[in-house]
Amino acid sequence: MNNPIPIKYRIQYCEQCDSTFTAKSIRKYCCQNCYYKSKELIVFCKLCGDRIINKHSVSIHNRLFCSKKCQNKSRQGVKLSDEWKKKLSEGRKNSEKCKGPNLYNWKGGKKTLLFRMKLHRIKRQRSLKIDIDKKFLFALLIAQKNRCFYCEKEFKKDRSIDHLTPVKKGGDNQIYNLVWACRSCNSKKHTTPYEEFMIKIQKPIDKWEFVFTTALVLREKIKFKNGE
Repeated sequence: MNNPIPIKYRIQYCEQCDSTFTAKSIRKYCCQNCYYKSKELIVFCKLCGDRIINKHSVSIHNRLFCSKKCQNKSRQGVKLSDEWKKKLSEGRKNSEKCKGPNLYNWKGGKKTLLFRMKLHRIKRQRSLKIDIDKKFLFALLIAQKNRCFYCEKEFKKDRSIDHLTPVKKGGDNQIYNLVWACRSCNSKKHTTPYEEFMIKIQKPIDKWEFVFTTALVLREKIKFKNGE
């Protein structure tokens, strides 16, 4: 005798292929293929009359033509409104033929966009020229013990000069307004004044006076050694 099918499984009939199958719950179709086939909509192209079938979706999103060729052919001889003509002319002005390399778009993907952003950042950094004695900057780095002024972590490669009072808020490029900082602290501080940022990261505010005076002393020592 054949073993009886457990009660929890039911014998059912597929509405698409008329085959029998067993399943726990009530189902109309035996598999996904039958489900997709049942949902296919039969639509005919407006121009050539060919059948349009979308295999892997429930609807065809109100498609009228089977291809772009048929769509373009249907547009031939149609009079465009003044509004539509204006939009087309604006689109041509902003095209690659008119603007050439100055066209800002997503062409080339994420890599080219990041490359353009990098170039922009380098140009911006070069435009900020600081006419200060290099010996002072070197002495300042020694006074800070090759560590970030804010987080006090030792520098590896990512060091940069930061303005204590941001340029946007009246700061200048004089020696009393410059410190060495890591990239992360520099970006976190952004346009925040020195006092506010030090309170935010819970560091002493009167630290700068000691660093500044020691840097000035070291600069004079370096000058004396070089015989200047």
